[in-house]
Amino acid sequence: MRFFLSLNKLVVLLTGLSYLSVWIPPDVFWPAGFGALLIPGFLFINVLFLFYWYSRKKWNMLFSALTLLLGYKFILASVAVTFHLDQDGEFRVMSYNARVFNVYEHLQSKKKEQRLDIVNWAVTNKAEIKCFQEYYNDPKSKEYNTTQQLSRNGQYQSFVHPTFVNKKGAEFGLAIFSIYPIVNKGEITFANRSNNTAIFADLKKGDDTVRVINVHLESMHIDQNLVVNTNDFKKSSKDLFRRMRRGFMVRSQQIKTLIDFIEESPHRIILCGDFNDTPYSYSYFQLGRHLLNAFEHTGNGLGFSFNGKLFFLRIDNQFFSENIDAGYYRTYREVAFSDHFPIEVVYSMD
Repeated sequence: MRFFLSLNKLVVLLTGLSYLSVWIPPDVFWPAGFGALLIPGFLFINVLFLFYWYSRKKWNMLFSALTLLLGYKFILASVAVTFHLDQDGEFRVMSYNARVFNVYEHLQSKKKEQRLDIVNWAVTNKAEIKCFQEYYNDPKSKEYNTTQQLSRNGQYQSFVHPTFVNKKGAEFGLAIFSIYPIVNKGEITFANRSNNTAIFADLKKGDDTVRVINVHLESMHIDQNLVVNTNDFKKSSKDLFRRMRRGFMVRSQQIKTLIDFIEESPHRIILCGDFNDTPYSYSYFQLGRHLLNAFEHTGNGLGFSFNGKLFFLRIDNQFFSENIDAGYYRTYREVAFSDHFPIEVVYSMD
């Protein structure tokens, strides 16, 4: 009994330290990034201790009970339960990491007739605003001239921002499509230049203007196979550690630039994209100080958005200003063409 009590106290201490880690910029103290990743594990262990002491009717259960109460924000970021849903808002925003629309042969379905399903789905999706990460457009291709197809004969205005253009003129990058007029647009420049960036478009909706920001933050470039199945554990662990550390540090710098831009915005904001960070991260909680998270406010379940061996990740998000209402959140888990699932949120302007 004494051993379990000592172990419980140690877990409570470590849980508290992991809570604090989300407020420490990883570019200042990189171990904080790893500490934040431990939060869901510590929450689970505290739940086990809670039931253990409760079954023995011991007051010791208060240690873990209070720890869980202090971590309620992390629990709300993990699981959403919404009873009042409004699917009939004013407009929908769909965000999708399209993995370059599977243009490369090794990404395509073995069934030839299905290889363009991802493009067809993106085109026929009825959201009024569409944001794409890992966007691909080849103006010379009949099949992958995606900008022309997504414009739907002028129904949608577009802002396509290529971070790379190959020798044949095909574009890779970010894109925003909108049925509302785009009155201003631009790039949010990060200090660490890479293929990961952010763009914005100011959309005129009646008498209102809403600023839509589309982001793709720094990736860790992690090979999933190294995480779930490896014969050289020591070598792969070092590589994984190095990649994760760099990712934490770069994203914390990018998020500071992004927040500066958000604070200077003259308009209400909808922020969406692939953040490459979990709900237990410095990036996520810094954004939560300025914007509301759509999943937390109108989602249901766990909201996992990654379609791969690391299926338990929710790294795609939408955030919005307080004077915007979010009524319905959907993860298109049946749309499994990419390594991310599309997410869509119904909004209304106050």
